Amino acid sequence: MKLKRFFTYFFRIALLLLLILWVVFRFFLNMQKDDAEVAKYFEELQMEAPSSHFVEENGYRLHYKALERSGGLQLVFVHGSPGSWDAFLNFFADSLLRNQASLYSVDRLGYGRTEAGQPESSLHKQAEAILPLLQKLDPARPRILVGHSMGGPIVFRLAMDYPQWVDGVVSVAGLTDPKLESRPAILYPLRSKALRWLLPPDMDVCNREILPLKGELEFMKPLWKNIQASCYIMQGDADMLVAEGHADFAEQQLVNANFTSLRLAGENHFTIWTRPELVKRAVFCLAEEIDTAYTKFPSH
Repeated sequence: MKLKRFFTYFFRIALLLLLILWVVFRFFLNMQKDDAEVAKYFEELQMEAPSSHFVEENGYRLHYKALERSGGLQLVFVHGSPGSWDAFLNFFADSLLRNQASLYSVDRLGYGRTEAGQPESSLHKQAEAILPLLQKLDPARPRILVGHSMGGPIVFRLAMDYPQWVDGVVSVAGLTDPKLESRPAILYPLRSKALRWLLPPDMDVCNREILPLKGELEFMKPLWKNIQASCYIMQGDADMLVAEGHADFAEQQLVNANFTSLRLAGENHFTIWTRPELVKRAVFCLAEEIDTAYTKFPSH
């Protein structure tokens, strides 16, 4: 009887702890820093913080952060799924980039301050929402897009649909090959209205936008030939979320574009945080290829 009572109490406590964890996960998990946190972060670094902007066109209201200068490169960062503009916060704090480039980082459709909670699985529409920002940039200065994970196919889609507005593309752990795209079966029931409430809002958006990704990548296959921008593909061989074959596929499809491919031994999915110096090097390599007048990346 004592043993039975012990297990009864044990399971009750375990269930209570699981309930507490779910409540914290569901209602208090916040994937984005608020403006006060961002201001404090840059204040401690004694740096100017990026400012918020919106661009409205084609029925979208896109939020992005910007840190602009009068000359040099123009970098547009596109985050993964889930995520927000501050996935690239460390790049805004990099003194070399701040001195050499204007920096822009978007909240993609469904995240942050851009149509929050409303998923958009169409890669064309995700790209279309970012286009007005590119159109605001100086056409006389290189426009380089940096996409991580789910941001990878979106920056490629921008280069496919609007080649005149894109000079360079950096894809970090980007998803490209529809044959390699599959998701655990357990995720599919969670997109139903009956079960979506179990997930935090950003995870719900992530689930609903990424499950149709295989079909979206299929739609892109005949469009790869449109890409004329110089491309840089980065992929870790220890990435548990994106198979290395996605990089192989992108290389095979870039038939009308110059590209460089960098495979990272032992690197995981989170290169933008673990090896940001390599992402910066990719940016400046592209800049040199686009226009040799721009500053080279330091060799040390």
